[in-house]
Amino acid sequence: MSSNIENSLLVKSGQDIYEALFVNSAIEELVDISNHKRIFVLADSNVVNHHSEFINKVKKIATDIILVNPFEDSKQLSEIPIYINLLLDAEIRRGDLLVGVGGGIIQDITGFIATIMFRGLNWIFIPTTLAAQADSCIGSKTSINLGHRKNTLGTYHHAKKIIISAEFLHTLSAREIRAGLGEMLKVHAIEDKGKFDEIASNYSLLLNLKGDLTRFIHQSLEFKRKKIEIDEKDEGPRLVMNYGHSFGHALEAASNFQIPHGIAVSMGMDIANYISVKIDFGKKDDFDRMHPILIKNSDEFWNKSIDKSKFSKALLADKKNTLDSYVFILTDKLGVPSVKKVSMDVDIDKLVFDYIEDVRANEFNKK
Repeated sequence: MSSNIENSLLVKSGQDIYEALFVNSAIEELVDISNHKRIFVLADSNVVNHHSEFINKVKKIATDIILVNPFEDSKQLSEIPIYINLLLDAEIRRGDLLVGVGGGIIQDITGFIATIMFRGLNWIFIPTTLAAQADSCIGSKTSINLGHRKNTLGTYHHAKKIIISAEFLHTLSAREIRAGLGEMLKVHAIEDKGKFDEIASNYSLLLNLKGDLTRFIHQSLEFKRKKIEIDEKDEGPRLVMNYGHSFGHALEAASNFQIPHGIAVSMGMDIANYISVKIDFGKKDDFDRMHPILIKNSDEFWNKSIDKSKFSKALLADKKNTLDSYVFILTDKLGVPSVKKVSMDVDIDKLVFDYIEDVRANEFNKK
């Protein structure tokens, strides 16, 4: 462990403990690791384009590096054997280390391959997007698509170590930063109303990668850690981490993935808060309190074309649903995201699209 470590977060898994490190230089940590094991790298092609010096240094220490396009199609089940065969051609062995460098898509692919290859490989993750650094990098989940069915296949197989460095954030687009902030707003809302209000008040600074961004990233992971340590496999308390996701995933699918995931989560949170009020589960005061910042984080995407049929199918296919009920995470009367079963007799689609049209009319046509 090199001397540039600024902070560390330990996460207890079912069998062991893994670590998220906050560092100044990711390559220094990776060099230290490569002194003890052969490493094989799956890298986001965007990282190659924007961080060529880092990638060139990785090439010097890695046995092999495989470039992956960070698109949803890259994590189709049909693509996984291609990556595995490339690793086998490079003569990877069971005792070697797999390294993922990139955002959530690279994390899913690397973690899934590490689960199934040789009945289990150790792997580490270097998240390069804000969403991956502040949310997905811990929690053990891997998710793979099967045709049009998003995240249908997957495992629980955490990285042995996560290396978090702000050096990668400065080349992100505003859209990618908003996607990360969407996930950060989500987990702060789950923690408590005050924490959500705190990050909301710092939103403009964080959007420009200013203010105490590292503290808010660490805080986001700390809040998530509390849930996953008591419910690693999503059987109870961790379900609230899906706040904004039922509607968000449906919006992603219905827009042909033109809406980035973290931004779709912001939109999904706003819709969830609206539905909460409409079915008398939550209070309008909480909708009004959260609405301005959620709209601000997603404003350019509400006018995207959204296929109603695809939205409905995706919402019905949500893994949390039962045969006769939707299972949503809605904001209750205490202003806290909570699991709520809603009968499929309720016309959720109409409520959602009425709201979307209302947002389009009242928020943006007046601009």
